[in-house]
Amino acid sequence: MRTTPELGPRDGLDKLATYPYAVLTWIEPTGYPVSVAVDVDVDRSAGMIRFDRPAGLAVPLDRDISLTGSHIRPQPGYGYDERRHVTVWGVASVTDGDRLALAPSSAWGWDEAEVPFFEYSERSVSKARRYFDALSRERGTPVKPRLSLPFLVLRSTRLPFLSATIVPVVLGIVIAASHGSFDLLTAVLTVIGACLVQLAINVSNDVFDTMQGADDANVTPTQFSGGSRVIQYGLVSFRGMATLAAVLYAAGALVGLLLLALRGSPALLAIGVIGLIVGIGYTAPPLKLVYRGLGEVAVALGFGPLMLLGAYVVQTGGALSWEPFVASIPVALLVALILYVNEIPDRRGDAHAGKRTLPVRFGRATVVAGYRIAVAAAYVAIVAGVLADSWIAPLPMLAPPPSWPPQVSSAGITSFVTLPLGDLMLDIASMYRATGAGLPTVNGNSGFLPTHYMPLQRGLESRDDTALDALTTFGPMLVAVDRAASQSADRVAWLQRYSNSKEIFSDADATWFKLPARARPASACPDATVPVVAMRDWWGPLSANVLTDGDDATIWMTAETQHAGDLLVLDLGRVAHVDRAHLDP
Repeated sequence: MRTTPELGPRDGLDKLATYPYAVLTWIEPTGYPVSVAVDVDVDRSAGMIRFDRPAGLAVPLDRDISLTGSHIRPQPGYGYDERRHVTVWGVASVTDGDRLALAPSSAWGWDEAEVPFFEYSERSVSKARRYFDALSRERGTPVKPRLSLPFLVLRSTRLPFLSATIVPVVLGIVIAASHGSFDLLTAVLTVIGACLVQLAINVSNDVFDTMQGADDANVTPTQFSGGSRVIQYGLVSFRGMATLAAVLYAAGALVGLLLLALRGSPALLAIGVIGLIVGIGYTAPPLKLVYRGLGEVAVALGFGPLMLLGAYVVQTGGALSWEPFVASIPVALLVALILYVNEIPDRRGDAHAGKRTLPVRFGRATVVAGYRIAVAAAYVAIVAGVLADSWIAPLPMLAPPPSWPPQVSSAGITSFVTLPLGDLMLDIASMYRATGAGLPTVNGNSGFLPTHYMPLQRGLESRDDTALDALTTFGPMLVAVDRAASQSADRVAWLQRYSNSKEIFSDADATWFKLPARARPASACPDATVPVVAMRDWWGPLSANVLTDGDDATIWMTAETQHAGDLLVLDLGRVAHVDRAHLDP
C-alpha cells in the first residue's frame, strides 16, 4: 500500500537541496509571520543549511524558523502539475561572519510524483479535522466544513443509487400487472418503502464502516466508492448519521407495516424480515457479510429476488410465481456488479481494515474473469428466461434494413459508407448492407468510439472534401446517402460536385455514388521510432506503461470522470514533429 513518505530532518535537507531557492519564515513576537526569499547553500555532509541574513530584518535565534522549497508548473487551460514542496524547521545560528546556519530538527513535504493529489488530500483529512477541532476550542464556537442541504442529503444518502431499487421493484409490479394484479396505491407505497430501506442501508453502511475503520483506512475513494465520506469530512457527525439511519429504517418499516395491513401475506412478511436482516447485516456485526466476502451475494439477493418478489406479492396478495424469480436473476447479477466494480478502487483500504471483499481476496486476473462471467451469466439468464417462457413467438420483430440493391455492383469496391455518419440506426443498416456485400464499412463502432470517429463525422457533416479524400486513399468507395435523413438533398448535391464522383443509382431509400481511389499523400517526415518517455493527463503524471506494455486490458484511469476533450500528453523526450504515430510495447 503506497503511503506518504515520512520525512526526517535529513530527508528534508536532501530534498531542499534540489530547489534553486527557498522561502525563510518565522513568527514575530507580535504574532505576525514574516516571509522572505533567500538563496541557500545546503551542506549535506555537515547536515547544515547556510544563507545570508536578509537585509533590514532581524531573524530570531532563540526559536524555530523554517525554510521552504516548492515547485509548481502551470498548464494553460486546466491548472497545474509537478506540484511538490518541502519545509524544514530548526533554530538558526550565526556563522561565517553575518551568515546564518540552520541544522534541521524536523521536516514536512509532499511530492505529487510520489502520492497523487487526491490521495494526498484524503491522507490529510485527519489533520484537517484536528485543525478544525483546535480552532473550535480556541474560538469557543464550532468551526467545520459546510455543504448546502440539498447536496448534503444527496451525498450522505447516496441518492443516485436508488435506480438499483426502483428497477427491480417496478419490474415486479409490471409482471404482476401482466398477470392481472395491479393496485396503484400499494404500487406507489412499495416503491417509497423500498427506497427508504435502501437509503437507510446506505447511511448505516457508512456508520458501521466508520465504526470498523474501513472508511478511515480508504484513501483512494471515488465518486462511486468509498462511502459518502460525510463523517470523515466532518459534514455530518457520527451520531447524526446513526440517527438518520434509524429514522430511515423506521420510516421504511412503517411503510412495510402499512403494506402488510393492506395486502398482508406470510410471503410478504418473510420477504420483509429477510430483507432487513440482509440489509443491516451487510456491514453490521455480527454478520458483517461484506467483510466476509459475501457482499455480492447479499446485494444480489436483496436487490434481485427479495425486491422483485416483494413487489410482486404486494400486488398479488401473496401469490408467488416463477416468472418474477427468473426475471430477478439478471437484475441481481447486474446490481451485484455495481458493488463488485466499486470494491476495486477500495481494495487497498479494505485490505488494511480487514474487509475481505472479493477484489481483496483474489488477484487481478480472477477479478476480471469474475466480472466477465457475471455479465455473461446475466444475459444468458435473460435468454434462458425468454426461451423457458415461450416469449419468442409473440415478440414483435423489427423489419431488416434495406438490402443491397441489385443495380449497385460492389465489384472493385474496397469500402462503404452511409451518410449521415453516426446515426445509430443508419450505422446498423450500413453494417448490415456491407456485411451482405462482403465489404468493410466506415459506419458503426463497438460501443467505444475510436478516436477518428467524431472528427470524421464532423468533417462529413461540414461537407469537407478532405474527409472523402482520406477515405478513398484505401481504394474505390461506395457512398449511400439516406433519403429519409434531414439535409439529404444537400449531401447529394455535395457528392455530385465532388471530383470524379459518379451517381450510379437512386431509389426511395438512398442515392448511391461511386468515388474513385486517390493516392495517399506523401508523409511530411520520414518514419522514426520515438519512445514515450513519460505521460500525464489533466490530473497529473501517469505511468507510460499503460500505453506501452502491449496489454489491451491495461487502462488509463483518472481520479475524476473522463470527458470529451480531456488531455493526454505524451512526452517523447525531445522536440519532434509527428506526422503519424503508433505505440509499440
